Amino acid sequence: MEIFFTSDIIRAIAVFGTAFLIAFYSIPVIVSVAVSKNFFAIKNGRNSHVHATPTLGGVAIFSGLMISSLIFLNFQSFLGLQYIFAGLTIIFFIGIKDDILSLSPLKKLVGQIAASLLVIDLGNIRFTTLHGFAGIYEINYFTSLYISLFVFIVIINAFNLIDGIDGLAAGIGFVCAMTFGTWFLIAGFPEIAIMAYSVSGALIAFFIYNVFGHKNKIFMGDTGSLLLGFLSAILVVVFNEKNAVLNVHAAVYAAPAVSIGILAIPLFDTFRIFTIRITKMQSPFRADRNHIHHRLLDLGLSHFQSTLILQFVNLLIIAMVFILQFFIRDILILVMITFALCIGLSQVPVLLLKARSIKELHNTISS
Repeated sequence: MEIFFTSDIIRAIAVFGTAFLIAFYSIPVIVSVAVSKNFFAIKNGRNSHVHATPTLGGVAIFSGLMISSLIFLNFQSFLGLQYIFAGLTIIFFIGIKDDILSLSPLKKLVGQIAASLLVIDLGNIRFTTLHGFAGIYEINYFTSLYISLFVFIVIINAFNLIDGIDGLAAGIGFVCAMTFGTWFLIAGFPEIAIMAYSVSGALIAFFIYNVFGHKNKIFMGDTGSLLLGFLSAILVVVFNEKNAVLNVHAAVYAAPAVSIGILAIPLFDTFRIFTIRITKMQSPFRADRNHIHHRLLDLGLSHFQSTLILQFVNLLIIAMVFILQFFIRDILILVMITFALCIGLSQVPVLLLKARSIKELHNTISS
């Protein structure tokens, strides 16, 4: 067992490094092509960038993920893997079409549904239990299908929505993928861990260019954010299914609540934004500057500082849910605690902005 575990760790390190190198050395080439073809990000109400920057960073992430996974994965040990790759390919082409030529929200949604159903139905990567939530354990096929599809679409679009400042989607995606990957490795599921580590390596390479790049600065675009959301949804489903039987090594109680904690920043920010827009009688998909990262920017923080703060908060929540799941096994209570913490932390920049406005008003009156 120890020999196999050591071998799996070596594979995880190797796939991480390979994905990193592939993405790192492909980005300058992609930037060169993007510049020559005028593939630049278009300023809208959601992003916070001033200068025209090439998109298609998702191409590098896809290349690093796919090539490194194909090299190091054991296909015979991972049933349904071909459907995951097929789904990732569909998502890749949806994203690249949108980044280059633009795609209507409806067509993007249809593509996301098609890719998700391919993995859920043919790949059999779906929820089969509610882990005792509301007293329900095993669920029938159609209930499983609907719940799994809903989760896929929510997570895919949650990552797409937080991709508004440098490094945020990649940074949060890295934290989530490494958390799932490490658990899978410890619990004895190395093949799904390999996929998590491969995307982590590609994300680090992208992060370097996205945050610190000058000549070769690049955005991930919808290609990257949709891929990241799609793979994160797969990791969530597999994580919950592996924990349906608590006799596995390093078993996690209240796995659905822990999953929400791992994806706390993208899920909570999406929930928060949709609630704000709906209460204002606006379309929930309308671009605006009400995201948490926009509030941090309004405080005068840089993109990098805002990203680091949100990564730290996500890590804090992850640590909290992993500790609390030993003591609180009620899924609803653990989810409520997680959301209460998210609500409280999200109000900090809002209160600081209000305090600054009051101070500025007072100074104006005094002068």
